[in-house]
Amino acid sequence: SETIRRAIELANWLRLDGCPAPTRVVTDAHAGIVFEREAGSVFESIRISADGTAEHCVFEHCRLVVRQFWTLSTVESE
Repeated sequence: SETIRRAIELANWLRLDGCPAPTRVVTDAHAGIVFEREAGSVFESIRISADGTAEHCVFEHCRLVVRQFWTLSTVESE
């Protein structure tokens, strides 16, 4: 599926950028994929939606400190 392709591409980009691997990868109720990472008092999530958008949130001590919205695209293979 396109959502899985986007998740794989995002995971590869994050790895190449030196980001730590997620603690969990789970599906959501709306056919999306969520990467979650916990490190001490910091919780981070990236929710990839079926429509090609993503939401990145970072919580410190349970308080939202970063919230970003991204539009993801994939490269079509021939």
